[in-house]
Amino acid sequence: MAESTALANTGTLDPKIFRLQFDLEVMVPQRVMEIFRIAQTRVSGIRGAIEPTPDGQHFVGFLEGNQEMLEKIRVIIERSGALLSAIKNAVFSELEEIAKFTAETFNMVNCPGPTPEPTIPLALTRQ
Repeated sequence: MAESTALANTGTLDPKIFRLQFDLEVMVPQRVMEIFRIAQTRVSGIRGAIEPTPDGQHFVGFLEGNQEMLEKIRVIIERSGALLSAIKNAVFSELEEIAKFTAETFNMVNCPGPTPEPTIPLALTRQ
């Protein structure tokens, strides 16, 4: 009811923005990049960044958007990474509400080589 009242009063909903940080211990860096490319195409509006650590064993970064979107991305990463044996371990922070976006887009910083065409079955990216 509060949402419909907010909509009536302002003409638009003021969606809450959340931030989710992650640290992925990886086995196959190229596959991790593929997973993120698929996540970008399946869930519109993703913002944030991913970057490999200097030792190449981890990717760290953050995602920003609404709560439902971030939960979907987490599921995609967990399901796809486990299936492809690309991710040994995934650690996510708790969702944190933020006042505004800090990233304009989603950036892959210093990530290895070109990403191959997606090979993960669509069924894995659906709930």
